[in-house]
This record gives sequence, C-alpha cells and structure tokens, in this order.
Amino acid sequence: MNDTSISPPAEGGNHAPSLSGEAKTSVEQLSSYYLDLERLLDRTERATTHYHLFGIDRSATYDQVQLAYREVVSTLFPAYGISAAVPVEMIARIDRAFDNATRAFKTLANFNRRLEYDDLSQTKPAMMEHPPSPPSPDQEAIEIKRVPHQKEVFTQYSKSSLSQNRRRTERFRLGIPVRATGHDRKGGKWNEIGQTLDVSRTGINLRMRRRVRSGAVLYLTLPLPVKLRSHGYSDSTYNVYAIVRRVDPPMRGERFVGLEFIGEHPPAGYLENPWALFKTARWSGHERRWAPRIAKREVVWVEYYDEARKLLGREEARTENVSRRGARISVRTAPSELDLIKITSPVNKFESFATVRSRFRGIDGAERLCIQFVDKEWQ
Repeated sequence: MNDTSISPPAEGGNHAPSLSGEAKTSVEQLSSYYLDLERLLDRTERATTHYHLFGIDRSATYDQVQLAYREVVSTLFPAYGISAAVPVEMIARIDRAFDNATRAFKTLANFNRRLEYDDLSQTKPAMMEHPPSPPSPDQEAIEIKRVPHQKEVFTQYSKSSLSQNRRRTERFRLGIPVRATGHDRKGGKWNEIGQTLDVSRTGINLRMRRRVRSGAVLYLTLPLPVKLRSHGYSDSTYNVYAIVRRVDPPMRGERFVGLEFIGEHPPAGYLENPWALFKTARWSGHERRWAPRIAKREVVWVEYYDEARKLLGREEARTENVSRRGARISVRTAPSELDLIKITSPVNKFESFATVRSRFRGIDGAERLCIQFVDKEWQ
C-alpha cells in the first residue's frame, strides 16, 4: 500500500450522481448469454493447453492473444443488467475460468514464458492449475511477433531529471486488460473491461467507456507486472482498490481515466457506501504543478457542457487561486455530470474551455472545481 491516505467520503459524497440503470434485459438476451457462457466455461474446463482455452492457433500473434483474452473476460463479466441474473452456483466456475484465462494470458503474452511453455507442452499436456514459476523482473511481458524476436515492452515514459519530473514514480507504456468494478447508487454494481495506456507502482491510466467521477473508488483486477506490485506477488492477477484522480473528456466514446492505487483493502466507509466519493490527503511533497498557483479572488462566468457540447447551465462563480494552466473556482450550481466547462473573465478579457480535474466541497458547504485550461493560458 502506498503512502496515500484516504479521507472518509467527502461531504455530500453520499449524494454522488446516479447513472441511469442498464436497460432491462430480455429473456432472449439472457438465454443467448447463458448459452455463450456455458460454452465458454465448458471450453475452459476441458482445455488441455492455453491455446485451446482461448480457441487460437499456436502461431497467434500478441494482438490475437490479447483480443482472445478480452473476449473471454467480456463474456465472463457482462453488463450489470445481465450479470445480476447469473445464478450463484455459477459464480465459482466463472472465477475459476477467469483465473485460468488470466494465467494463460500472462504466459502467452510473455516471449520467454511462451517459449518455455511451448517446449513443455510438446512433451506433455499443460497443467492449467500448476503454472510456471513467476518470471523475474527482467523477464516481464515481451511482445510476440510471428517471427519471434525480443522487444522490451517497458519503455521509459519520461527521461526528465528528478527536478523536472512531476511524477512520484516512473511510468511505463504498457497496454494490459483491466477489469474495473464500481458501484452506482441506483444502478448497483457494474463491471467493465478496459485497457491501460501506462502503468506505475502507484497507479494506471485506463481507457474506459463508462462515465466515472473523480473521487470514486474502483476495484481493479489486472495482470500487473510483479515488479510494480505492492502485494500479491505470487498471484496470477493483481487485485487492488484505486481512487479516480482524473477523468478526461470523452473521445470517440471513450475516456482516459487516471487512477491511483489505494491498496488491497478499501478505505473506511467504502463498504457501507461504495458509491460515495472520497478524497486523498493533501500532497506534502515538492510542488508538482507545471505552473505555481497564486491566491486570487476574481468573479468569472462559468458555462457547463456535456460530452455532446450541449449547454447544461451557466452561473457566476469566483476564483480562489489561478495559474497559467488552471484554477480553483467556487461554484454553486455545477451539474453532477459534466464533461467540459467554459470560463470567462470579464476583467482579464480571458475565455477558455477547461476540463475538471477534481471537485470537492469545502467546510463552508460550497463546491470547488479544480480545472485545467484546454486552449489558452491565463494571462
């Protein structure tokens, strides 16, 4: 567990916006899903090799392996409207299938482990319940090509000096599937399979379709490289709670979500209200912003937009601090669900679109939006 401390749900957190529930699932859809699920479970239980489990050839490329894994996981964990109706007696079979599929993916997606596995499976059937020993940190996932050759999957995300690097830990570009589990106040529990853009010891950037809010806590399951874990070193998958720290505006139906790992245990208050919003303790290390913020109270106009750029509302607000790239503003009527805002300063003749990086309520009950300007810098 990292050094980030999590506060109880922010004031008003129990009133987090509720997403509309999933559309009602028809009997035909359930019947079709159960048929597909039973076929998949039967295949995973009868499989004698990792290739058989995924239904792919031994010559499959890395992309084909990854696609097969995502298809398996998507079938095992469908949308909430369907998964809520899955009989309890099937849950154990689903969990076993997921563990086996993830173990198979970790083997086939790693060049050295795949070669070792192929040599072993030529002489005797694969033992699904007895995987090879975990790789050393120097043997983590290597991209598979039709003509095998080694290529490091970890490339340094930033080669800046420590004085220039704003991140607490180094990030690596790595695309791996992630099962994210969250809760809506009305819709209940949901699951989504996403893919990482980059990973580190303290968190990940994840590509998601579902709308999530800054401060929400998600439960993640992913095949994170062993050297980036803080627990579960011998497990086939890494299970960790994470808090949403950043949500970018949607692009082509997907959002980039920044998540910070909390640890293997949920924060206080989560089990009672898993849909609540939480906040992390104030950062006490060196300044990590690109541009320093200065206290400045100024009246501004704020317009709120959804992902289709439809105007949701407009109000007069007040800045509390400002930098060239962002600001913190005190607002009263911000919609619970918004994707973009436009801020206008009559005094400075400044106007720019901005994204909301975080939002919280102060001790005075007023909501604060921490924003980042998109197309202009504050003068």
